[in-house]
Amino acid sequence: MLAIAAAKAVGAPVRLIVTRPQMYMVATFRPESVQKFRLGADATGKLTAFEPIEMPQTSLFDVVTNAGTHITRAMYACPNIHTEQRVPRSDTNSGGFKRALNEMQTFFGLEQAMDELALKLGVGPVKMRRIDDTRRHPVEDVPFSSRSLMECCDAVSKSFG
Repeated sequence: MLAIAAAKAVGAPVRLIVTRPQMYMVATFRPESVQKFRLGADATGKLTAFEPIEMPQTSLFDVVTNAGTHITRAMYACPNIHTEQRVPRSDTNSGGFKRALNEMQTFFGLEQAMDELALKLGVGPVKMRRIDDTRRHPVEDVPFSSRSLMECCDAVSKSFG
């Protein structure tokens, strides 16, 4: 507000420069988020249960939530899906977008959990994703207009050999 008032007073643009600690109080930031995942699968790697729980930080005055857990429901075919979001409030500014959608955090957590499960089952991580890939939304049972997960996995596999 002071930068706006200064710009109006001098009739010219004014630049506001803040330190890194100050930016968490005067601008949006990617909020801290705790991710918990419970995955169940049979011996072949086929998912049987999927539960992401997310606890994203938000401010005391403005409950800004991340739709990450809701969106992860669409990622893999699974007959039993439960998502939960617990929103702890903290004395910070409201979080927001930072170079990408906030859902990125939840998807990163999901993919880490999928890699760990694949390792425990002795199934390759790409193979497990191929087993659990879907052309329909697992919860809403509607077809996707497009889906390129396997093409992405194939490209990554090729680049890593």
